[in-house]
Amino acid sequence: MPYARCEWRGKLLKCEQQDLLDLFKVGSHVSTRRSPQPPRMTRAMQNFAHEMADQGLKPARIRTGLMRKFNLGPDTLPQLKVVQRSVYNYLSKTVGANDYLDDLRRMIREAAFTGQEQDFDAFSFTWRTEEDGRPYVGSGADENPFLVGVSSKTLLRQADQNPATFVLHMDATFKLNHVDYPVFVVGITDCCRKFHLMAIFVSSQRKEIHFSEALMALRKVYSQVTGKQLAVRFAMGDADDAQYNAVVRVLGANYEVEVLMCFYHVAAKVHEKTRKLHHSLYTVVTSGVHDLHFAASELEYEEAKTRILNDFVKTQKLP
Repeated sequence: MPYARCEWRGKLLKCEQQDLLDLFKVGSHVSTRRSPQPPRMTRAMQNFAHEMADQGLKPARIRTGLMRKFNLGPDTLPQLKVVQRSVYNYLSKTVGANDYLDDLRRMIREAAFTGQEQDFDAFSFTWRTEEDGRPYVGSGADENPFLVGVSSKTLLRQADQNPATFVLHMDATFKLNHVDYPVFVVGITDCCRKFHLMAIFVSSQRKEIHFSEALMALRKVYSQVTGKQLAVRFAMGDADDAQYNAVVRVLGANYEVEVLMCFYHVAAKVHEKTRKLHHSLYTVVTSGVHDLHFAASELEYEEAKTRILNDFVKTQKLP
């Protein structure tokens, strides 16, 4: 009788003063057999799930990992909500992966830049500050965005050199934190094409106002550490207008900044705009972009550009 309705009803009354319990029941059970208990996570399963959670895996993938690790079947595999409860409880209480704003604000304020740090000590900083000078932490709403930077004196001093000898990079990435906030990575590339990290920012969004606030915070803390203004001659980013406008607005206020685009995004945009062209014309355009990118000098670049434009005109005249 899989769909039979049990007529048994029970009620429990407890007296707090005399610590007495009264149980009232009416009706009888359809069957004397107890309902099957859902599968639970053993201690070994919990330890395995916690190890996978430390690597940033989601509960759904962790549940699949449990099935393969312990050879579980549909009847012995814990439900997804059971895995979720175990993982989220571990992350919030043990790892500290929670979005409790008060706790987060306290952590950021305790690690705020004071100027007394050692060269390799990490510190937090923001553009907006509280009345006592400590970092201001927004709530993450549109009208009150969350944006906090992390760096050290050694990382910032890497940009204390001739601005013509390095390229500033700024890019956004995701899934580096448990709440999936965008992370802005800012660094420089030297003449040997070696990347040097300057700072990372955790932001609630990635609009122009957030990129601008991150760059203003970076420029402010750089001046506090080095006693100099952040001078940038070349800056490289992706095809995002918000990022481009922020670089020009903040870094180009006092210096002439030439904004470059990452070659990957150039190639992606060229492919997007030319994929419907005739194959011969598409080949001229894509190979030409490749030749321009690897030009060894400005003269070689101009010669390649002239040749590519001539080939482009000739290809258009073909029947």
